[in-house]
Amino acid sequence: MKVTAFFLSVIGAAFLPVSLAPAAQITYAFAGTATGSIAGKSFSDVSFTVTAVADTASVPAPAAGLISFTPASVTIADSASTSLAIPNSFVFDNQKFQGVGFGVGSDDIQFLDPSFATYDMKTSTGPFFEASDPAVSDWVNMSTSKGSLTVTSLTDLTFTATLASSSSGGTSSPSVPLPSAAGLSLVGLGLGAIIAYRRRRVAA
Repeated sequence: MKVTAFFLSVIGAAFLPVSLAPAAQITYAFAGTATGSIAGKSFSDVSFTVTAVADTASVPAPAAGLISFTPASVTIADSASTSLAIPNSFVFDNQKFQGVGFGVGSDDIQFLDPSFATYDMKTSTGPFFEASDPAVSDWVNMSTSKGSLTVTSLTDLTFTATLASSSSGGTSSPSVPLPSAAGLSLVGLGLGAIIAYRRRRVAA
């Protein structure tokens, strides 16, 4: 009986420090009009979207004002619905310089706005607009699933971040609440109380 009571108390106490935050899918979309070449074939004034998908739980806290990480997936789709996978890419928010963007090795797309000084990349935001990409000169010989990509002009840009649970249409992936630490601890403490009550009855 003493062993059982001790075991149940340990179970209840084990849950006390547990506190897990819910996570949700977030999509960062950079869209605009591009001119350049892919696998040696030129294109001009093509509508495109760079889409990066991540889980908010994988977004790190700012380190010296910088948030930078590799999302779960990155694709580029043009107006002909041609999709290119982009390996080794990253998205970032440089809070010090008030800019967000996308890149591979260097910052290939940049958006500047004062609100990015406090943005944590875990919530919906935008749209933001740029007439042209200030970092387009860095977008040279980017490796993709369909060959080397070079962009020489990037104009009429927009940036949006959309949290799946706050999406107003289509299929979304809402946050999944995890068990409450307090609730789980009460289970263990309640069972311990029952054991103690029975022991008092036996002693009486």
